[in-house]
Amino acid sequence: MFMEEGNAGYQAACAAAIQNLHLAAYTYGLGSLWFTLFDKKAVREILNIDLAKTPVALICLGKRGDEPTPMTRKSVKDKITYIR
Repeated sequence: MFMEEGNAGYQAACAAAIQNLHLAAYTYGLGSLWFTLFDKKAVREILNIDLAKTPVALICLGKRGDEPTPMTRKSVKDKITYIR
């Protein structure tokens, strides 16, 4: 089903799953990090992944060192421009 549009559908499904993993980790008080730039050949060898499959990402999960700093947000009025 995901391969009908080539590799893009598969990558989009993986990205959605990874985002949900990040949200679940946060809920449990864990930190998470998403790596997409890594040596796929080395990972395939270390994890004994079949050559027909391609690793898409590495996800690191662990205890956070401290609470993340809340981000400041602009008000909606500062973000929207009405053109008449």
